[in-house]
Amino acid sequence: GYLSTLRAGLRGLTAAEAEDVVEEVRAHLTDRLAETGGDEAAARAVLQAFGEPDEIARLYRAERIVGRLETSRSPWTVALVAWRTATLSLEAFLVFLGSFTLYALSLSFLATAAMKPFWPDKVGFWVAPDTVSIGMTSHPVGPELLGWRIIPAGLVIGLIVGWLAWRFSLAGVRRLGRKRA
Repeated sequence: GYLSTLRAGLRGLTAAEAEDVVEEVRAHLTDRLAETGGDEAAARAVLQAFGEPDEIARLYRAERIVGRLETSRSPWTVALVAWRTATLSLEAFLVFLGSFTLYALSLSFLATAAMKPFWPDKVGFWVAPDTVSIGMTSHPVGPELLGWRIIPAGLVIGLIVGWLAWRFSLAGVRRLGRKRA
């Protein structure tokens, strides 16, 4: 039935969280169905107005996931919340896409700094007339601009971009949470 479909849609929540949601929805439906006086058509209208159980479950999951930011604002938690909310709307997907892009950029700078001592001739920052390359390449093109300075530059830029990714993700997920409230 409706509640079992709702319960199945609450995967990813703890058993206690899922049971709280099911009980809350059950209470709302019981109150609304009591108002119909047993009329079957009115009961169907109540269920239809309440919404599909999969949609209700998706919204509750998102609400609980966004609520986890109140207990932990670590970059990992923020990225996970952005990932889990990405399917909710275009705006949520864009927040996830921006977060993913910034975190990937941050990791590329950090990885470049970490790999330079091991592959000094293949890791760096090259500029040629038609291309710019940063990171590791098997065939460097053009002059390498930074040399060993890529290590501190990569670390600093990677950490700054990582911090910006975290702030962007946190702000975006908070905004999405406020819109839903």
